[in-house]
Amino acid sequence: MKKLTALLLALVMVLALAACNKTPDETKPSETQPTQTQAPETQPSQSEPSTTEPTSASTEPEKDPFAKSEGVMTYAQYAAADDDDVINIEAFVQAKQAYNTQYGSASLYLADPDGAYFGYGLYCTPEQYEQMTEGTLVHVTGYKTSYKGLPEIAYRDSVVEVVGGESWIAPATDLTEAFATGDPFEYVGQKFSVTAAIAASTDGQAFLYDWNGSGSRGSDVYFNVTIGGKVFQFLVESSLCNEDTDVYKAAEALKVNDVVDIEGFLYWYDGPNPHITSITVKGNLEAKSEGVMTYAQYAAAEDDDAINIEAFVQAKQAYNTQYGSASLYLVDTNGAYFGYGLYCTPEQYEQMTEGTLIHVTGYKTSYKGLPEIAYRGSVVEVIGGMSWIAPAADLTEAFATGDPFEYVGQKFTVKATIAPSADGQAFLYDWNGSGSRGSDVYFNVTIGEKSFQFLVESSLCNEDTEVYKAAEALKVGDTVEIEGFLYWYDGPNPHVTEIVVK
Repeated sequence: MKKLTALLLALVMVLALAACNKTPDETKPSETQPTQTQAPETQPSQSEPSTTEPTSASTEPEKDPFAKSEGVMTYAQYAAADDDDVINIEAFVQAKQAYNTQYGSASLYLADPDGAYFGYGLYCTPEQYEQMTEGTLVHVTGYKTSYKGLPEIAYRDSVVEVVGGESWIAPATDLTEAFATGDPFEYVGQKFSVTAAIAASTDGQAFLYDWNGSGSRGSDVYFNVTIGGKVFQFLVESSLCNEDTDVYKAAEALKVNDVVDIEGFLYWYDGPNPHITSITVKGNLEAKSEGVMTYAQYAAAEDDDAINIEAFVQAKQAYNTQYGSASLYLVDTNGAYFGYGLYCTPEQYEQMTEGTLIHVTGYKTSYKGLPEIAYRGSVVEVIGGMSWIAPAADLTEAFATGDPFEYVGQKFTVKATIAPSADGQAFLYDWNGSGSRGSDVYFNVTIGEKSFQFLVESSLCNEDTEVYKAAEALKVGDTVEIEGFLYWYDGPNPHVTEIVVK
């Protein structure tokens, strides 16, 4: 019994001495380190498998990386907020403009899976700025505001906290079609991509330093692009991508008529004002394969001369299954071509969507004053790759003077007034009213003091299309904006593809 008591006393003394020799870090977690970095005392060695049952924590579902913290707004709540409402969001950094040392702030491009946010001049420390790499989760409070149509989180009383943890980079949304229709606003602030063609600036250059050319290297780089026949001004924002970045140098190397793939953020300034982060040149619209005619050579060719061209499909009439052919409205940067009944397979016809690059051989001919490529011996090859839809030329003045022939075959737009037909109606089925629904729809217009007969060609735009229905709804005296192709038949005989009553 005495031996047992002595052993117990000795054991107590050893344990007490061991406790006295522990360092502060061993007895209490450091205040400068989060406690979760401390390994639980019961954690098994990494070199030995655990023999204990899994804890309840191991059966909990993984945390949703996009889940919002308590009290944080959803994107829908942010979007519904009014100007000057308090904003409390969590989102992932997609890009950041240069740190403003004067104000201790930075503008941030942010996103979550439901939408995008732009934070203008948000206050943050240099250390926070460095931590906010692409994909970093941050918590931002501040106030909602709008500037030139762009919803944003204002710098006023803003607070940025780097949350970290899960990282996420939003995919770029292809907005080529949204820009082509002229209505990309629903994607404001988001990362996007488009395929476009470089259009000349006001002074004929491919790009300008600053929007009006008043800047120099190091300024923002502006350039015009054509998407679906519409022209927009894009820019490389120098505070986002400075002169040492690849995208800035790519913008400086642009040439008019380059076809490019572009990525960036849909900034807004009284309309689309995209901030571009990537430019990839795919080719140039002026380039022709060896042996292919220029437009000038085609225009100079005489009837029955062999034709060998490359051009972009702008529209196509219905496929003629009897002859295995289709009539095509084609264009390059220097002029337009009309291919009448060109032989092609059904598969080629389906491939020839608007903007598709094709190679055509055949023979030159003229019909009722319209130069065209005849079906005789014609061969169509779909090249693809680059895609381009030409902008419509405003021919209101050319029609008003009665001399639009130099634009024959081209896509055009005019402002006009609907004039009565021979029987006083606003439109006729067929030129003389002898047709019925499904026939071509003819209508008279007045441009300046001159009158012309236009039509919706049913093999180009049938009775199920919006333009056909719009023609049927016309009233004498309507003021309209019209778009189409300048077909010719002993005079202007435009094939109309769009009618907007003003």
